[in-house]
Formats: sequence, C-alpha cells, structure tokens
Amino acid sequence: DYVYLVSNKPSMLYYSTPVVDLPSFTCNNITTRIEATDVKYVDTTSNYYNFITVMAINVQDELQQPSTETFLAGSSSTMYVSAENMYLVVYSSHYRSLLVTSEWVEETLIYRLHFVNEAIAVEASGTVPGNVLDQFSMDESNGHFRVATTEWTSNGSRNNLFVLNMDLEKVGSIENIAPGERIYSARFMGDKCYLVTFRQ
Repeated sequence: DYVYLVSNKPSMLYYSTPVVDLPSFTCNNITTRIEATDVKYVDTTSNYYNFITVMAINVQDELQQPSTETFLAGSSSTMYVSAENMYLVVYSSHYRSLLVTSEWVEETLIYRLHFVNEAIAVEASGTVPGNVLDQFSMDESNGHFRVATTEWTSNGSRNNLFVLNMDLEKVGSIENIAPGERIYSARFMGDKCYLVTFRQ
C-alpha cells in the first residue's frame, strides 16, 4: 500500500540569503519542511553534497501524511530494492594522500535503508572500490548484499565482485576480473553471477 520515492536536492548555500535551502514537500496543501536537526549525516567524502530524501506515501489512505528520512551525502541515482531493504549507491572519486604522493580513488558508497510500511530507517553504510553500472549489478540474497563494480586505475580498468553482510562490511570478493575491460551487463541468479565485460 506504499510508494517509496527517492529525491535528491543539492545542498546549496545561496549568497543572497546565507542559509542552506533545506528539503520540503507539500501534501494535501500542507507544506512540511525538513528541519536541519532531522537530517542524518553520513561521514563520507564527496565533491558535491545532496540531501537524499526517501519518502513513504500511503496510496490507500490519503489522510496519512508521508513519512520521510533525509540524509546528507552525494547524489544517488541507482538503487536496488528487496522486500525489506533499499540500497542506494553514490559514486565518489577523489585523490587520497599517501606519504609522498597521492592516488586517484574511485569508490561507490552504499546505504542500506530498512522499511516497514511508513517506517524508514538508515541502518548501514559501506564502500566498495569502483563504480556500479545499474540496478542489475546489485542483489540481496540470504542476508548478504552482492555488488559488481568496474574500477579505473592508473593501470587501466578492472572488475570486481563483492559480498557484504547486512552491516555492509565486506565478507567476500573476487577482484581483478577481466583487466582492461569494463562491465556492460550483470545478472544475479541464485548462487551465480553472470557478467558481460567488453574492451573498447
């Protein structure tokens, strides 16, 4: 009976009014503003921060106001949804300082949200190297989250497959698959993952 809506709003600071424009929504002519104290902060590095708001809308009871969960992170446009969890992925790239030099790092930030009817909660976050192609590159099975990524390094591209627990901690991986190629499609079926890679 619920529709779950995910929206991104840039966390902009306008010079005309030095106040961050916080998210808001209107339902039945009632406008609700998300207060700054209600925004969850995720301790990750991003070039551009967004307010990601997940909204639960009851499509059977128009009198019930939508419930929301908002957190500050990078922009999220790809997701995987199981019967009880929503996984939002955010691509992030930056230089990581080493002792003498620095290296370019590409990673995907993953957020797991648990939902039951109108109740939504951010329960875990984690990272994996590389970038996720689409929702078919992700899967939940037997209490684990599985994700395939393509990672670009100074030596070219490589592909990885990671298995994470419900706390989004890595518990298994196969790395450096098909060096020099990238994932063009993926599909998880039972205990198997099928990857199509291509060199252009």
